[in-house]
Amino acid sequence: LGQMKQFTPEQLGGTLSSTFGWLVAELVGYRTAFYILSIPWRSTYELIAFCGYKYCSMTAVLLVALVSGGSSLVYHAAVLACAAGLCFYLYFTMMGSIPPES
Repeated sequence: LGQMKQFTPEQLGGTLSSTFGWLVAELVGYRTAFYILSIPWRSTYELIAFCGYKYCSMTAVLLVALVSGGSSLVYHAAVLACAAGLCFYLYFTMMGSIPPES
């Protein structure tokens, strides 16, 4: 919206509220899934941290898009790189957090 000259400061509050709402919905979904599957989880704060990593990647992708001048190829390469990095990181981190079945 900023590049199209349609940005207003009131949109920040709406975007923040929407993002926070989706984060809470995601946390409720994860906690419910862990409860149903009987997966022990140490802390809700850790789950909030894991859910928040995607926002760092989104910021990095937007910075790459701004620096590259809006190149579609560079943007999509950055999205794929960040998505792959998040997948590997979260997979191996969560596999280390869940105790093995005995």
